[in-house]
Amino acid sequence: MAIKRYTANADNTITNAYKEDFNNRGTGSNMGFSDILETFSLYAHRDSSSAELSRIMVQFPVSDISSDRTSGKIPASGSVSFYLRMFNAEHTRTLPVDYKLTINAISAEWEEGYGLDMANYSDLTYDKVGSNWINANGTSATATATVTVANDGFIEAGDTITLIATDGTVVVATAHATTTTSTAATTAVQFARNGGSNSAVATAIATAINHSSYFSAAAEGAVVTITQAVAGHGGNTAVTCVDGGGAGPWFTKTNFTGGSGKWSTAGGDFYTDASSSFEQRFEIGTEDLEVDVTTLVEQWVNSGGNVLGSKNNYGVMVKLSGAYEASSSTNSIGARKSYYTKKFFARSSEFFFDRPILEARWDSTRRDNRGNFLLSSSALPAADNLNTLYMYNYVRGKLRDIRGLSTQVPVMRLFYSSGSVPEGTAQYFRNSSNAIVSYLSASRVSTGVYKVIFSATSSVTTSTYPNLVDVWSYSGSEIHTGSAISPKTYYMTGKNPDSKYVITMPNLKKQYMNQQTERFRLYVRNKNWSPNIYTKAVSTPERIMVDTASYQITRMSDNRVVIPYGTSSTNHTVMSYDVSGNYFDLDLSMLESGYTYRINYSFYEDGIGSYVEQPYSFKIRVVKNEY
Repeated sequence: MAIKRYTANADNTITNAYKEDFNNRGTGSNMGFSDILETFSLYAHRDSSSAELSRIMVQFPVSDISSDRTSGKIPASGSVSFYLRMFNAEHTRTLPVDYKLTINAISAEWEEGYGLDMANYSDLTYDKVGSNWINANGTSATATATVTVANDGFIEAGDTITLIATDGTVVVATAHATTTTSTAATTAVQFARNGGSNSAVATAIATAINHSSYFSAAAEGAVVTITQAVAGHGGNTAVTCVDGGGAGPWFTKTNFTGGSGKWSTAGGDFYTDASSSFEQRFEIGTEDLEVDVTTLVEQWVNSGGNVLGSKNNYGVMVKLSGAYEASSSTNSIGARKSYYTKKFFARSSEFFFDRPILEARWDSTRRDNRGNFLLSSSALPAADNLNTLYMYNYVRGKLRDIRGLSTQVPVMRLFYSSGSVPEGTAQYFRNSSNAIVSYLSASRVSTGVYKVIFSATSSVTTSTYPNLVDVWSYSGSEIHTGSAISPKTYYMTGKNPDSKYVITMPNLKKQYMNQQTERFRLYVRNKNWSPNIYTKAVSTPERIMVDTASYQITRMSDNRVVIPYGTSSTNHTVMSYDVSGNYFDLDLSMLESGYTYRINYSFYEDGIGSYVEQPYSFKIRVVKNEY
């Protein structure tokens, strides 16, 4: 499974647009229960210089991403990309063209609310439940964070505590000598690095932070409680503690939590740094939104630790970029024309595939060469001489690491064979560095999955012993013997092939439950296979492992492509293969139940340098899981 989707768990549209009377703005309105999200900019709509804006907020269940990463359902950071996807909603009003939308991480907690009215802005929050242009939610409490001093108060010079206010101002408290800042309010304060005890250093830290006009702090024992100084505003998204001396830091922290009340800036608080700000141009205006937001999602996932740059998950703000929002006293670079109006479907939409999603994509391809093992040839590039074999450690149907430890791996040895049983002594072969070896330690791919990469020359087999058998051992004991391998010899060809295939999907079920993950297998053979009736009638056609094959899934009722071919940098729909052929795993919760879907395949043909869609399609029906 190389694609997984996370549907938004909160969204809202906020606006400062004028109501129908052109006297009062809809700044107190909430649209959190609407099935549409809207962003626009109106210039000179009321008078010659009026500016009216609408912005979108969307939040996703990042805790689910963290859980899935822990359980191994999605890869670790660096091996997976996350895309924010929102889908265009057609409407009868005007539509802007040639503009940019920006996506910024929101920096304060907000509430979705229950409003519906997107025309008259009549669903007011009255400073209670729900966010709007002025309020993040209906509370007035400020968020708090803590820093706890440890190690008998021994803080090293250079250790820092970094706080970020909701307006983006950075306040840094630094351990320095034995003094505490006592000057005017500042964003750079210092505290006594060694007060002799945890509580003494905590008091010094609180005193230093209180010299900033952006935060207030109080010490109780070893714990410093920090609050943003502006009443009704949230704290920053994270507290960062950094060691400056090499052995600490000798304090721990918790990020800001709590109510956020009013936005510190009307229209929402958000970050503008490059790691959490993104942009997409809309040339026609009807395009869907699809932006790689991997850096931001990783910051959200890391929000519970002391990772520099981590952020609490408050979702994203989607709006026209500064140059396209209307010119005003607070936006001197803004446009002196209107961009009205861009709409997306909300998470409450009745249209399953149009709801906002975070889509995780990664290349999970496993190419097991047991069925197409190639002997080395001097005519091939070194990489093409390599073969990969996998071993899976299943315990009662579940993948488990050897001894339950990710550091333990098996050793693979290679034997020749006249059948399927290893014979003789272990053969020599070459590792990925081309060194001659008689055994190879495996590498761990994921929980309970191991692989070896190596090459072998024709000397490893003979006419008497034409097969190879891989034997895996751990701590001196054999734990697995692989199936027989029939090595193939590389031959050049005198023509540029125009391959044609016969494709089937054996063992397709009549229907599939929508809360399951299923493995779909593909059988492929050459279309021109034609045995001689006298000598080959009982032969079995050779199964082909297509090196680069991709799948696409379409809903048949309206021919909507719900999972397109993913063959770009992420290769998230490229299929794996083993001795039984090509296959892919699919999380069926991504498909709406009650519908029939069509699966199509495309194979990469190196001779023409592109993918070729195969003239076969297969149907699957997805039903609701009733238990």
